[in-house]
Amino acid sequence: MKGYAIIITFALYCFISLSLAEEVEEVTARLQKKYDTLESFSAAFTQTLINKALNQIREEGGILYMKRDGMMRWEYQYPEEKLFVSDGMTIYWYLPEEKMVQTMKLTEMEGEQTPVLFLAGKGNLKRDFIVEPLPPGSTPPEGSYQLVLTPRRGGESYQKLILEVDPQTYQVRKMVLLDLIGNISEYSFSNIKENLKLPESFFQFNIPKGVEVFPIR
Repeated sequence: MKGYAIIITFALYCFISLSLAEEVEEVTARLQKKYDTLESFSAAFTQTLINKALNQIREEGGILYMKRDGMMRWEYQYPEEKLFVSDGMTIYWYLPEEKMVQTMKLTEMEGEQTPVLFLAGKGNLKRDFIVEPLPPGSTPPEGSYQLVLTPRRGGESYQKLILEVDPQTYQVRKMVLLDLIGNISEYSFSNIKENLKLPESFFQFNIPKGVEVFPIR
């Protein structure tokens, strides 16, 4: 009887593992299709940065706008005003209080497989990541899917990415990045509005006079 119990337990484990794998495959495919076809969206966002070494937590937030082909506009409203803009070719990071603008080519950001590019229709989950379910014993928030993503290529600035996905709309509600030394960056999205009419000019940035310009390194 003990032998039968072991066989049944093993069979049940294989069945559960297969079911999880199939669910992850389906959720990944639906999520990819969602952001491949989404023309644009806006959302309120909260960004929480947890510095493990210094035992510090910093929270920022505001409104973001995304449009296909890598166009983004993150308007930080608190605790200080900042602006992160991509016109699809160049990224601008404007810090008004410091009178400084940092710039980077979008292709350089793409090379890092930066997760936010997926939201702007310029990422591929199965190509860029190993996609897995939560580890055994972990429970996702009720009414959501969670996927654990590990970058396929080395040299990334983070080791894991967790996506929390709405099971009805397949909108990404939360992104959690774990960096190489254990720090955590968490992005939560709410009040999501899809397929807005956002002109490309909305994502253009004119460098103000009197500010210093530096490349992002």
